[in-house]
Order: sequence, then structure tokens, then C-alpha cells
Amino acid sequence: MPQHTIHQQGLELLELGLHAQGVDCLRLALEAEPTNANLHSDLLVAMHDRHGDEAEVMFDEHIRWARAHAPPPSAEPPANDPGPDRTLRIGYLAGDFSDPSLAPLVGPVLSGHHREKFEVHCYEGQGDWSDQELEARIRGDRIDILVDLWGHRRGNRLAVLARRVAPVQVSWLGYPNTTGLDTVDYRLTDAQCDPMGHPDWFHTEQLWRLPGCFVCCAMARHDPSRPDAHRDAETADRPVTFGCFNDARRVTAEMLGAWARILEASAGSRLLLGTSAASGRIAEELAALGIQRDRVGIVDCNAVRREADIALDTYPHGGLLGTCQALAMGTPVVTLAGQTHAARRSASLLANAGLEVGIARDIEQYVAIAARWARDGQELARLRGAMRTSADQWPLFNVHRFVDDLEAAYRRMWANWCGKIA
Repeated sequence: MPQHTIHQQGLELLELGLHAQGVDCLRLALEAEPTNANLHSDLLVAMHDRHGDEAEVMFDEHIRWARAHAPPPSAEPPANDPGPDRTLRIGYLAGDFSDPSLAPLVGPVLSGHHREKFEVHCYEGQGDWSDQELEARIRGDRIDILVDLWGHRRGNRLAVLARRVAPVQVSWLGYPNTTGLDTVDYRLTDAQCDPMGHPDWFHTEQLWRLPGCFVCCAMARHDPSRPDAHRDAETADRPVTFGCFNDARRVTAEMLGAWARILEASAGSRLLLGTSAASGRIAEELAALGIQRDRVGIVDCNAVRREADIALDTYPHGGLLGTCQALAMGTPVVTLAGQTHAARRSASLLANAGLEVGIARDIEQYVAIAARWARDGQELARLRGAMRTSADQWPLFNVHRFVDDLEAAYRRMWANWCGKIA
């Protein structure tokens, strides 16, 4: 079988959420094409759904990628003006700024920058430019801090960052792990996603922990005036609707077992999944676990967000935008907090909203929280009501505060570089 076919077969298996088979196919393809950097990046992305909470396994594979594919740094390092207080030129690099998983999170930041202090440039990696042309453009713009938003996702330009095209290079937002490159200086995170200590060992970058949350969003929020928009005291006793706001491809066998237990413990409840190839497989496997097929609905993503009473996060690759959307809709989220950034993003969002009640330490507690909320409609109604009244105070939705914190971090990073070359 041609190796490109094995590569494609692996990607198709991953679309179905068949993690083990998909990863095995990609490894087989990589054995035949060890110099294929894009194939190796596909493997890294895929591994998060199966090994996302295994920090050492993930770190070792990222280091292998860098050793196999990263070009050497340029012999001519950037010669930017080291003035610590001048206007800084910030470059943002992404495969596609219109990507629906990225745009709602990075858009408010791009709009919110203080332009008298920060000159913002955006570079889209999936254009027609070669790596060499993109490198020349970034150098020509004399970017001071280059922020990669894409990581190892398809369309990445990590080869450009490996060349050291800006004095300070940062990874943020779009990829839940290290780049593996020693030319990327910092990775923006927070103390909930990456607590001090253990996570630092498994990054080539220095972890820079922002105060509060590592992300913010400015999406339209739940309208509490709609009579059908939330569960209140009068409707508290009707069976609940669970929803998965994340990509269904992330749902593992362990999660399916937990969801089956939750549905069994919640009489009359149902589960909504967004339309995808993986959703059909999930419905079939839940049926095999004893959950009647008519209790699992496959609908468009807007219907999931509109109708769900409780959002069920995935593990070990947890939600980011999906969790933001649930919170914006006033929907409580149950998450299992693991040991890595990929497995702790939802926990960070909940903690920064004062919703630690939805954070579980293991599968047993995950099941117990969801089942309790489903059984106690009055508690669920009170929780949703409290979320609606407090949402405006959450750091997650405070774009101005977040941009201030982000710009302060950039300024300190820049001062560090200035100090090194002084």
C-alpha cells in the first residue's frame, strides 16, 4: 500500500475518533517517510486525544520532531533596536486566522491592543509564501516579538520559528503543548493550566503564567430573558439534556464508559452530540453499553449549545472554545482535570469563573458531579442562575483586562531580551 495512502487512512480513522488505530497508521507512515515534517506534526496532534495527559510521552515525541525536522537558526540573528520603552512590533503567526476554533479567541486581542504602544502584524501560514519568503517578510518588518498561534497543526510554519526570525518568540493559544523548539523562548499559560513545577520539565519554552486565565473571549452570551433559554425553578424537574461542546473525535473509550454511567444514573436524560463522523460511532458504542439509541441525538452544533443543560468535557484532550461557548450560554461544565495543559484547560476556565464545583479529580468524581446535577434540578437551576448573574465579572469575558496583562507580559519579555544584549 502506498505510504501516502496509509497517512490518509490514519487521518480518516482519527476523524472517526478511532485514536489507537489512527495513531498506529501515522506511525507506520512515518517509519517510511522519516523526513516528512508535516506527517510527524499530524502524529503529534493526533497523540493528544490518546496520550494528552502523558507529559513525558508527549514531550519525547516533540523533541524527536525538532531533532528530525527543525532547520538550524539563521547565522544572522535579528538586530532589532533594544530600546526597552519604545513601541513594540508584535507579529502573530497562524495557519488561518479565520479558523473557527481560533478566531473568537484571538480576534478580541488583535482589536484590543493599544496601538500607540504596540504595532500589530499578522502572518497567515497557509498562504502561497514559502518558508523563505515568510522569513524574509518577518525580518523585513523588524518584528520584535513573534507569537505563534498554531503549533503543530496543519499549515504550521514552525520551520520559520526554528530559524529565529525575531528576537523574542512565543507560543500561545492554538496548540496545547510545547513546540519542541529551543528557539521559542516562552509559552503563555496560567497557573491553573500549568501549575508551577511538573509542567516546566516538559517544555522547551519557559512557561510564562499570566495572572488569571491564559485566554479570553468576547462571544455573544446567553439571553436570560428568553423563557426557553435556561432551566429555572419551574422546569427544574424535567429530565436533563447533556451536551458535548467539543469535537467528538476526542471522545475516548474511557469517556464513553463514564457517559454511559451518567446516563444510566439520570432517568430520562439524553445526550446531544454535534454532527460528525465520530458522533455516529459514539452513539453506536453507547448503545452497546446499554444506552438506548433514541437517548443520543446527533444535531448541529448550534442545537447542542442551545438545548444542553449540562456540558460534558472530554479527557485527556479537553475543551477550550467549546467550554468558553458553554459558559457564555450559561451552561455548567463538568471536567476532569489531569496533569497537562491539554487536560486542564477547562479546569482553568472554570476556576477563573469561580465554578470549581464542576472540576473533578478522577472519573468517579466526574460521573458523580454530572449525575448529582441531573438528579437535583433545583441545584442545577440555582447554579445556572448564579452563572447568569456573575458572568459579567468573570476574567474570561474581560478583554480589556486580559489585553493589559498580555501587553505587560510582552513588555517584560522584551526587557529580558534587552537585558541580555546590553
